[in-house]
Amino acid sequence: MLAERPLRFGDQSTTGWDYFDYAPGQPNLFLLSRFKQLLVKEHGVEAGFEIYRRTLAKQKDASLKRMRLESHHVHSKARAAYFHETIAEGEAFTIIPPKVIGEGNHRPLSGRTRSFYVACHADAIVRGRSSVVEVDGVALADFQGDELARIDDEVEFDAAVFHRAGDNVWLGCLDRPAFAFDTAFSLLGCRTDFFGDWLCDSLTRYVAATLGGHLPPTPVLIDAHMPKSHRRSLEMMLAPNATIVEIPAFQPVFARRLWWAPGMGYVPFHQVLNRRFKWDYVAFSPRDSLRVEAEMMRRANLLESPIDGPTRVFLARKAFRHRKLANAAQIEAIATSFGFVIVYTEDLEFPDQARLLRRARHVVAPEGSSLFLCIFLGPGAKLCVLNHRDNEGVVLYNGGAEEKGTDLTIITGPEAGERRGRSQDMDYVIDPEVFRAFLGAWFDPAAPTG
Repeated sequence: MLAERPLRFGDQSTTGWDYFDYAPGQPNLFLLSRFKQLLVKEHGVEAGFEIYRRTLAKQKDASLKRMRLESHHVHSKARAAYFHETIAEGEAFTIIPPKVIGEGNHRPLSGRTRSFYVACHADAIVRGRSSVVEVDGVALADFQGDELARIDDEVEFDAAVFHRAGDNVWLGCLDRPAFAFDTAFSLLGCRTDFFGDWLCDSLTRYVAATLGGHLPPTPVLIDAHMPKSHRRSLEMMLAPNATIVEIPAFQPVFARRLWWAPGMGYVPFHQVLNRRFKWDYVAFSPRDSLRVEAEMMRRANLLESPIDGPTRVFLARKAFRHRKLANAAQIEAIATSFGFVIVYTEDLEFPDQARLLRRARHVVAPEGSSLFLCIFLGPGAKLCVLNHRDNEGVVLYNGGAEEKGTDLTIITGPEAGERRGRSQDMDYVIDPEVFRAFLGAWFDPAAPTG
């Protein structure tokens, strides 16, 4: 039996089978979603779920529950015990591409504001590594209008969802709540492992929810076994008298009063990058996010306190990551010759990451999650993003950059090596002479590097 085999992470295995354990306490939600989809395709929902339970020892007591999937926004407006809207939906905005050096498919991106609100539901259930809220006999997810319907989204990426068919989901999960709270605010979700999603979605929605006094002091629920920097960032942003509670993966939580707020931009469960998907769909209003970013800098004590550190920073990506800059060593050597300090942000504590970006005046970075730290850049800073030629989505960075007065340039290069996975994750090279010429024109190389 699989359950009887020694586990790589022992008691910290969340699934009971090594193959689906990404790290101690962390399930590999991508592999689990593929497994769930395959089981349903080959055996149907009920029979497939029985195989799922037998295969994952830690899920042997889980049950299957069919529920209607509804918009959290619609349900909250109609039935929440408390609902207060601070940003109205429907205001149009456009993000214009920045300066681009090289070929690409960049274009203006258009969107409309989402409703942002603070809601409280009575007698609700949430689960570790799940973005779904179970209340009033339905399953709620963070989509507004046609956001979910207009793309192909793999909702099974969510830890609690075994299968989705149209407006129905089958939750395959433990029923007995391991935790119970009189009141709590949920930041649990299926994408909280990813630094970019945590910073620009989870953390910003919490800060936005605490502005204006609409969210009372309450425990904040987060997923256990996330990277340390995630929790540290929340500690810096935590409202007075609030506490943090870590919830293990798959574990249900009952809250007599569950507080919740949506993302300022739409974040799919796990979007399929096909013709139905458009980067416009995940754009968010730069004007509305700027106010939240300013509050985040204030809470991080970055607005007035003097900050020491390099003014020229290269945010490098480690070689094992996807979307690799294939000639990184060559490009980094050129940057170093111009006085840039090469930094791997994951090696720093979160406060040091924020201070690093606040001090920097010139930042170069291959496209990746460290770029979301640029919300801490000061006015007048200059940013250069390196990327392959499929750079349509990189235009999103220019929304916040324009609003803050940050000068953004994108340098693109051709694909390199064998294609693995999605097109946005392809490896690429940057022409070293193009990069050298750009830096030479970007600033006076003889100027002090700070």
